[in-house]
Amino acid sequence: MNSMKYSIWINWDINLIKELDIFIKKEKIDKWNIEFFTWLYESGYALIRYNDKYKSKKIFENNIRLILDLGYNFNYLMNWLVPNMDKDYLLNHLNYIYNLWIRTITVSTEELFIFINENFYWKFNIVASILLHTKTLEQLFFLKRYNIKRVVFNNDVNKNFYLFFLLKKFCKQNNIETELLANDLCIQDCPKKEDHYKICWTEDETFDCPLDWNPLKEIINWTVIRPEDIIIYEKMWLDYIKIAWRIYETDDFINEIKWYLIWKYEWNFFNLIDAEQKWNRWIFLDNSKLNGLLLWKYFKYIKK
Repeated sequence: MNSMKYSIWINWDINLIKELDIFIKKEKIDKWNIEFFTWLYESGYALIRYNDKYKSKKIFENNIRLILDLGYNFNYLMNWLVPNMDKDYLLNHLNYIYNLWIRTITVSTEELFIFINENFYWKFNIVASILLHTKTLEQLFFLKRYNIKRVVFNNDVNKNFYLFFLLKKFCKQNNIETELLANDLCIQDCPKKEDHYKICWTEDETFDCPLDWNPLKEIINWTVIRPEDIIIYEKMWLDYIKIAWRIYETDDFINEIKWYLIWKYEWNFFNLIDAEQKWNRWIFLDNSKLNGLLLWKYFKYIKK
């Protein structure tokens, strides 16, 4: 039985919520295992990409109300809040979020961790953002002081089973849930991966991977988690799979979410990547041909 929890980007489109709600009911997936996440329109990213769709807090509030009324959890991203921001503004903003019945927030700066712990920690479940690049015990010791309830690990942890078990053991001992990002903006070790992330913050959607770079090298170690491989992470007691998509239209993203919810996808593996690079248009890799590859690596690890 699928007991994995999911944290899903809403793509600033309430139609995504409505269609997924129908699908989740059809597949008899427990709503308590589904969490949606986004941030308010005030963020720089949202203003660039979604200014026409989200011109008022009222729209944001109506969408949050619908998500909660349907019985889903909601995670509010505070990654866009910068250090040294006005304290009164932060107080008002956090009170505003709390009054919307939002109880989970994702934080990416030490300043904000400190501020929330001093003023609001008893009100929110705090999630340590993937932007903190957490992948060591030292980082977890540091974050533990801020009463975090969940941590999103750096993508480097995705296929490093030894490291994951090491970090998971610490989290279990300290009642911290664990989360991994399933999809990514490019394949691991792409020389221009950081440039691809920067594209998310501009109106330029042209991805350009080096044509002489071989994306098929060491496929087993790619950070992308395939829908079929979620069962392995369930066996490793991972708590959450995060699914993010910040480039393309809602219809495409809905399909990807459905693949992850039912653990099955039968088409081009590269469609699981969060962008369409030049090589993505002429390389086809049947995702079903990769079945069992990561499972082999998992059993090889546990037999050591």
